[in-house]
Amino acid sequence: SLSKYIANFNSSIDIFVNISGNASEIKKVEAIIIKPRKFNETLILDYNSTINDTYLFIATYKNTSQSGNYSILIKLVKN
Repeated sequence: SLSKYIANFNSSIDIFVNISGNASEIKKVEAIIIKPRKFNETLILDYNSTINDTYLFIATYKNTSQSGNYSILIKLVKN
């Protein structure tokens, strides 16, 4: 689930995605950033680690130069 977060203008946002269970079929994890005025940008998250059956993917989004609301959709791409 995603939490509401208020970022400062021109700040970076760290994105963390935890996937539980068998993630071996996952080719990549994408964060689709829906920016103000409905422009989209896709960010690929990097695999970071596995603890038990939970896989952690991370990325940092830095293009927050527009003021307004940003939304993030997470997309899993299978092999």
